[in-house]
Amino acid sequence: MRHQFLKGLFAAAVAVSAMAIARAESSSYELLSHVVLNLPSEVGSETPWSRTITTSSEWNAFYGELLQRGTTVPAEPVTAPAIDFDTYQLVAGGLGMQTSGGYSVVVRKVSELSESLLIDVLFVRPAANCVVATLITYPSVAILVKKTNKPLRFSLSNLTRDCSS
Repeated sequence: MRHQFLKGLFAAAVAVSAMAIARAESSSYELLSHVVLNLPSEVGSETPWSRTITTSSEWNAFYGELLQRGTTVPAEPVTAPAIDFDTYQLVAGGLGMQTSGGYSVVVRKVSELSESLLIDVLFVRPAANCVVATLITYPSVAILVKKTNKPLRFSLSNLTRDCSS
């Protein structure tokens, strides 16, 4: 039942985003809207990773891998939520293994340049004064963006979150 709800929520988010793609033009680039997807589990990679998914078969395989890594086995067979890969592509990535909580990956913006698609990514880490869970985590993010043949480029920034206030 929970999977059906999540699948429906995911499909609704994709449909709403498809209707609401808003573009703000500038002289040198075009800002593109993107949708952040909630994946069913973490990608358990020890090192930083990224992956671009452009077909339903790639998406089904990736989603299946994530379900196998999950902590619970679904009561009924689960299929990946439908994505219109004629219009969109899925870009996912992660920090790799971290030894505590408090880490996250945020996509700040996606810009279409003349020669590439630039994805501005922020890596957030806790400061030494933060109280965080002591456990292995695999921070990651997945977004849905307009499909293009342009190569993807990433702009990576680090932010240390202060917990003193």
